[in-house]
Amino acid sequence: MTVGYSNLAPNTVYSGKIIVTDSGGQSAAFPLLFDTFAYGGSVVVIESEDYNTNSGGFFDNPPPNGYAGGVGTPEVDFHDVTPLTLGDYRVSDAVDTVLSIDSTRQAYTDAGQ
Repeated sequence: MTVGYSNLAPNTVYSGKIIVTDSGGQSAAFPLLFDTFAYGGSVVVIESEDYNTNSGGFFDNPPPNGYAGGVGTPEVDFHDVTPLTLGDYRVSDAVDTVLSIDSTRQAYTDAGQ
């Protein structure tokens, strides 16, 4: 079965859920998170977890996970009121980021990233 919907607004973030129920009443759910931003040309998307590193340094157009090994400077690159806890993405910083269910973006898939 294929389902489509063509009335999506441009430059918008959408979230939803697909729920499938079989004839025996068993259900499974899959969360959705996607956007309709036009990636390419003069558009730059910066993920919130890709904050500056090394006292204000940044990577121009970083690859996926390009900031994963970065170390930020507290009160310059980030502010966190829970300095003794670490996140899952940038494990050297106190910023409590967690791994997400974010969907793969086609531009990165096409580039083999």
